[in-house]
Amino acid sequence: MKKLVLILFCVSQIIACDRPEVATPEPNNELEILWSTRIVPDGPGFNSLSMSPVLFEDHLIVNSEYNFRGLTAPVIWLDTATGEIDTMWSDYVYHWDYYTEEDRAVIGDYLFLGGLFAVDCIDMRDASTQWGSMFDDGYAVLYTHDGYLYRTMNYTNPNGKYCAVILRTPAASADWDTVYTYCSTTRLHPSFVAFDFGELSSGDEVLVAKRRSEYLSSNANGETTIFAYNLTADSLQWESERLETFCGFVPLQVHGPQVYGMIDSNFVALSMEDGSVKWKTPLPDWMGFPSDLRHGDFHVSSGKIVLKGTSPYFACLDAEDGTLLWTTEDGYYHNLNSRFVVYQNRIYCSNAGLAIVDLETGQRIVDKEVCDKLGYIQGDIVLDPERGVMYMQNGKDALCVRIPK
Repeated sequence: MKKLVLILFCVSQIIACDRPEVATPEPNNELEILWSTRIVPDGPGFNSLSMSPVLFEDHLIVNSEYNFRGLTAPVIWLDTATGEIDTMWSDYVYHWDYYTEEDRAVIGDYLFLGGLFAVDCIDMRDASTQWGSMFDDGYAVLYTHDGYLYRTMNYTNPNGKYCAVILRTPAASADWDTVYTYCSTTRLHPSFVAFDFGELSSGDEVLVAKRRSEYLSSNANGETTIFAYNLTADSLQWESERLETFCGFVPLQVHGPQVYGMIDSNFVALSMEDGSVKWKTPLPDWMGFPSDLRHGDFHVSSGKIVLKGTSPYFACLDAEDGTLLWTTEDGYYHNLNSRFVVYQNRIYCSNAGLAIVDLETGQRIVDKEVCDKLGYIQGDIVLDPERGVMYMQNGKDALCVRIPK
């Protein structure tokens, strides 16, 4: 009997040796840091709300809110190959500010920094001041289209009405003109946010935006609408019905005949032609709390909308009718600190740290524990596919990291 067992064991080993080996690929779950450069003074207490990095030619441009190397809140040019600091700029027309999300913009060679009371334009080629403009009170958000920089401002007119105005200027010079003005007929204070641009079926160019109006001195409900301003005809094209009480700054997106947007508790789709509501979808509550869509971002492609609000999950909607297709498990417990960057079917974003997410499933491509080694990543992730690297900042250091396979 022992001999029979031994013979069967030997035969099984021979068969196993002849069987072709199936390779099981192991996931590449590490992130290689190529360089890291300090952008704040040394010491544990320094952490900057630096702007999203800008990739310009062979430099990565970031900023710091501290006195750094002899300059106040400088904008910093880093060599993309080595991370070495080449030059800095700090010639603000008024005062430095925090330049998060849409508070900074780029047109060609020019970098724009939007503060509450000023806009600075910097020529990125030689780190020189191109121009600076002062403003009355208004949101610091900036938008760009067709060589123009757009900004809003709030004011009270001579009749005591609360007004909001959209202004724009060519990139190279501070030559501001008025695009559209709205004055409230009530005690609501209006403001304009979340711009995007598109075309009507006639070919006319339009600007779409959220108009959010609120009572600044009471708890009474405000209102949010979406409107389209015809830039070709220089007239208001349409304004939607009242959609929500409030809204956030997440930009609208025009895709073909529809305008998509995250409002407050709902994701909405409107007709680009007349502003009628096609559909409106709330996301599922989380642990008894309503899902808040004032913060986050979304991506539209292949008939689907992948989005992230304040709830700790990614979700996917059908772009045609708003049907909820899936949500991920909990695991994204913070608000986004960036806009989505999509490359090769992956979403790159900062969610109290780097998050690399599969666009089809919402699942992480790289483990959270691995991403957390990079620190508290904030702002947009800047990809350079030609070099195979991505750039980011964590409030202390600017980083160059190899894009994972």
